[in-house]
Formats: sequence, C-alpha cells, structure tokens
Amino acid sequence: MGRLALPLLSPLGVILSGCVATSLYSTTVPLSYKSMEQPAATPAVRPCAALSEFTVEDARESKDLGRRSLERTPDINKPIALEGDPAAWVRTGAQEQMRRAGLRTGVAGQPALHMKVDQLTLSETVYVRATFDGRVTMSADLVPAGGTKACWTARISGFSQNYGYAGSTENYNETLNHALDRALIQLLSSSDFSENLCGKCGQ
Repeated sequence: MGRLALPLLSPLGVILSGCVATSLYSTTVPLSYKSMEQPAATPAVRPCAALSEFTVEDARESKDLGRRSLERTPDINKPIALEGDPAAWVRTGAQEQMRRAGLRTGVAGQPALHMKVDQLTLSETVYVRATFDGRVTMSADLVPAGGTKACWTARISGFSQNYGYAGSTENYNETLNHALDRALIQLLSSSDFSENLCGKCGQ
C-alpha cells in the first residue's frame, strides 16, 4: 500500500498559517496627535514670518474615515469610524509644527491663516499583520490684516504608510499623524507662504 506524502511546514510556517485573519470587525479611531517627524524635518521660517490668528474648519463632504479589509478576500471589509474633532486635531498638530518652525502667532497686523480639512482617509489591509495607508488633504488661505479676501491660497496634502498589528489604535494614529505632519511641513516649506507672511500679503 502506497504511503501518502504530506507537505512539510516549518514551525514558523505552522504558526503563520494559523494566524491569517479570516474575519473582521468594525472599529473606531479616537484621534490623538503626536508628531511622527523628527524636529529637524520641520523647516525654520524667516524671522519676519508671523500670523495674527489661525483657524481650522472641518470641511469634509464625507465624514467616513475609511475601511479595513482582508488581503486575501477584499470583499470582506468593515468601516473605520472616527472619534473626535478633526479640526481640533489639525490645530494641535499645526501649533506643534509652527512652534518647531519658529512661526509666531497672535501678532497684531499680520495675516490670518484659515485652513480647511478637505480629506481625511485611512485604509487597513489585514493578513497576519496589517498595512495602513493614511491621507490628509487641506486648503490654506492667507487673509491680510483687516481684510476679507485671501491674498494667497494653497492646497496641501500628506500621505503615509504603516505596518503592524491589525486593529491597533496606536497604528491608526501613527498613520494619520504622519500624514498630517507631512502636509503641515509642506505648507511651512513653501517659499510663497513665507513671502506672504513677510509683507507680500495685502500689498
């Protein structure tokens, strides 16, 4: 009688084959800002750059944050909900990045910066661990002191990727915070932004 040949699995192979995700649950991300970039990544602004005020508005058309899905069967997916105020989250991140850049705020006679959160998305693909993609897109308007019409506008965006434990609140926040940092650094790196803060805005 012939013998049945069975495939051999290494101990690691046995472990991994038993840990592949086959189901998902809905989850919620409580927004919590912590910078993911080293301070040296934030450029210093010119000494003359300053703002009179800074506001942030959540202008997203869709309030959905994103979805988590299985890598092998992407049709199996669940929503990722958002807990917290995106505008307050952006403001906290912006204040930190402005501090690092040396950008003063609350200076009378200087332009006001108004920002809108246009897009905030997060996706998660689960296998044994998970990969995460996050994106933050915002519009920024500078308004001269005492004015109502923007003298400078820009659209900024930050994207990030992450890897780690599935369903991890820490991994979700790391991904979103890194995307936010990159968007804010893009703004602070703009020479047009600095020029308008140093007298060009309103001339």
